Amino acid sequence: MFAVMDTNVLISGLRSNVGASYAILKSIREGKIRIALSVPLAIEYEGVALRPGMVPTLNSSQVRTVVDALCALAHHQKIFFRWRPERPILSRATRSISQAVKLLASAQSSLPRHSNLSNCKL
Repeated sequence: MFAVMDTNVLISGLRSNVGASYAILKSIREGKIRIALSVPLAIEYEGVALRPGMVPTLNSSQVRTVVDALCALAHHQKIFFRWRPERPILSRATRSISQAVKLLASAQSSLPRHSNLSNCKL
């Protein structure tokens, strides 16, 4: 089984050597936890960790080394997108929303216009 590690866990684990996030990173390094990693997620890890002040104890080269190590230890997960054919319930929901927007627009146009809204109390 594989786990997906959220970026905040990586950042928290890199910022402090105590706590659950650090324990997760340590377990990944020791092979006790195996993560699934996609290319977009690895890019996110690196991009967030390289933000100024995000991981003050590491320079950019060290951050890249950490991300490279995670890539080496991880199961490389490809992402597949499957476009589903239009389903009747989605089509009906879209039509209903469209009709509601039209109804609200027509109701709003029939409301009296106030030239001075300062007298209106909410």
